[in-house]
Amino acid sequence: MSDRLLRVVLIGPESTGKTTLAEAIAARYGAERSAEFARVYVDMMRRPLTGADVEPIARGQIAAEDVAAARATRLLVLDTDLVSTVVYSHHYNGFCPSWVEQAARDRLSDLYLLHYTDVP
Repeated sequence: MSDRLLRVVLIGPESTGKTTLAEAIAARYGAERSAEFARVYVDMMRRPLTGADVEPIARGQIAAEDVAAARATRLLVLDTDLVSTVVYSHHYNGFCPSWVEQAARDRLSDLYLLHYTDVP
């Protein structure tokens, strides 16, 4: 058995049950969970996001993941990751800072569970 931390990411569109499933998986396996930082950031800012928000969101996501990873033993469940930040940045802003794209590649997880809008 490996002592390496296994990272599982729930990723996909908004309101498809990612947070609910992330919480359930973490509870079932006694794992650490990292919440989606962008949601926390939006609640703090209380305004529509702009392209200028991509970098603070990415830094916050990285920090939240790192804190959870430091507490984790075998499994870390991520309620999204930088891949989502990159996708949303390109979709809504037409660009993504290169360091965020590189960090997303460098921090790829072991398993991605892709949600779709087919769940009520």
